[in-house]
Amino acid sequence: MNKKTFFLLFAAAVLLAAAFYCLWRQSVPEPETYGYVYPVRRDIARKSRIHGHIDSRNRICVYPQASGILSRISVSNGDFVRKGCELAVIDLSPQSDATEECLAEEQNARIRYEQAARDEKRAKELLGKGAVSEKEYENARNALEMAGKGLALASSRMSRNREVSVITAPIDGIVCDLLFVTGASVSVQTPICGIFDPSAMIFCGYADETDVYPLKEGMEMTVIPGANRKAEIPARLRYVSEKGEEVNGATRFEIRADILDNDVMHLRMGYSANAEMTVERRDGVLSIEEAFVFYDPEPFIWVLSSNPEDLKRQKWEKKYVTTGVSDGIYIEIEGTLPEGTIVRGRKI
Repeated sequence: MNKKTFFLLFAAAVLLAAAFYCLWRQSVPEPETYGYVYPVRRDIARKSRIHGHIDSRNRICVYPQASGILSRISVSNGDFVRKGCELAVIDLSPQSDATEECLAEEQNARIRYEQAARDEKRAKELLGKGAVSEKEYENARNALEMAGKGLALASSRMSRNREVSVITAPIDGIVCDLLFVTGASVSVQTPICGIFDPSAMIFCGYADETDVYPLKEGMEMTVIPGANRKAEIPARLRYVSEKGEEVNGATRFEIRADILDNDVMHLRMGYSANAEMTVERRDGVLSIEEAFVFYDPEPFIWVLSSNPEDLKRQKWEKKYVTTGVSDGIYIEIEGTLPEGTIVRGRKI
């Protein structure tokens, strides 16, 4: 083998080795490097958020006392009314049989009266001629008076059968749900309108069974209306239902809370809102971000066991911990960790 051939084979071997080395370097994964997280002490509060709406604690439906036709409506939706103010006037619907009976009675009484009036007039003329006695004339006059009283009584019954009913506001408040117009027929089973007290607004919502356990009547809470998410309205929990209802496979419990400050913003009945309340709070506890706590199924964290300055040769050890309250971002680490403990953070 001459020198030229040897040199070519040697060069080919070197190139082949270099190619294999490059492929090997590409196939070897780069060491994973993670950021450092240091546990710190902070205040952690676990909050519960419940979705619901704004309502009024003092809201009533106004029903007519009798069936009839609305002859006058004195208010509109959104009007503020005082207790005793007129809301509407109803012409009472007369019963057809009673009306016919009263009408017939009135007509008969009028006929008797007209006949008695003619008899009295004739008796008076005959008395002047001496054709009848004074007693006969007195009988005719008495008959006329009796017929007049009978006509008055029949007319009174007929008028009472056409009375009106005035509907007044039972409380101070704002008129709502007024759907009728003048001339509409109403009955005692159908409300004319609703009235709610704007100074007695409440939050109504439903809590899942996982959230309802720590709730206690009298707890402070914050109501955030959907119309203005920057507004935080103080409220106090007033009612928690003792019986839940199943909706889509989940059990929910009704809750109600009194709005404590109506001056934060103008609340309208029916606004959607969220209620937030602190159900558990720990101050000054050791904590880290919850994203750096793992489970298998017990909670554990990765703790650095190598030189913190050597980022390319990081070594991590699994350390089991006991966790406490969480606010969804930070979680409490119960017990203590050695000073300077470095926890594995996000991959960099």
